[in-house]
Amino acid sequence: MLESNDEILQILRKIAREGQTVQMINIYKGFPVSYSARILSTGIDAVTFKVHRYQALCLWLENHTFIQSDELSEIVRALAVTVDLENEIAALSNFEYVSGAPGKRDGERVMLRNMIEVFITIRGRKIRTELRDLSARGMAVLLDAAYYDPGIFMVDEPLKLSFQLPSADPSRARDIALSGAIRSITRDRVNRYRVGIQIMQDEQEDPQVSQYVVQRQTEVMEEIEMLHASILGLSGGDEELD
Repeated sequence: MLESNDEILQILRKIAREGQTVQMINIYKGFPVSYSARILSTGIDAVTFKVHRYQALCLWLENHTFIQSDELSEIVRALAVTVDLENEIAALSNFEYVSGAPGKRDGERVMLRNMIEVFITIRGRKIRTELRDLSARGMAVLLDAAYYDPGIFMVDEPLKLSFQLPSADPSRARDIALSGAIRSITRDRVNRYRVGIQIMQDEQEDPQVSQYVVQRQTEVMEEIEMLHASILGLSGGDEELD
């Protein structure tokens, strides 16, 4: 870790000298918050950036971010030392290369406002799960450990999905039926698993799902703006992360 930290610091110093910018990525409720950032100064073990106000908010909330640049061989994770929300300045340190970080997945997934029940039909069995996040081309569901069978739930296993997307008018909830394949299975908690599912490529993108994702993205961005304004108002603009 120390070796990668020193190497990344050298690259960031080079980026600063050349006046380049980097791309920062955070995930807020499943939605990627990603804007360019400019290096203001570099120190022995920390780098200070001028960031977008929404990136500053995510750094303030999460204490970390991910950094992308053509100069960097991989995505870099960094911890926040201080965050000045009013002036949109953040000092970062503890740089390390990571794999499987935000920004590498196709499609922007959003987390749901309320729980959505999803029924999976796999090898003739119909199993109730809960939708965790959703995009036009993929989703993740939460499966109770009581229903998990490693002989059935395997990577690349095909399945059918059925669920209802909510509507402002409950009587107009939209029935969705899709085909997919399992892409990942991880233990989310002691009593449940997270199952990543890719919608089959031979199916056209469902317009109702796409519309819902766009609507939810808009809601999340509005929430970010309101949260940013609220925190600044409460702090009088002097809030910092120690």
